[in-house]
Amino acid sequence: NDYGLLLQQAGLNKDAVNILTLVIKNSPKRIVAYLNVADAYWSEGDKKAATQYYKQYISLMEKNNHIEKIPQRVIDRSS
Repeated sequence: NDYGLLLQQAGLNKDAVNILTLVIKNSPKRIVAYLNVADAYWSEGDKKAATQYYKQYISLMEKNNHIEKIPQRVIDRSS
């Protein structure tokens, strides 16, 4: 996840998406990976894919009673 985040922050969003989707596949409970892959998709301009991952992130955060920790951008971009 950390490597994928670094790629996303460096503007290498396609590479970040590849890494982060592998993280999610192998560790589906790694909640932050959903946020990071959504941000990478958003940066790439793929708002549809980003929205799906933002919604999954919100759902997982709600299940874990962390609603107050959801960033405002996620709420804004998930609707």
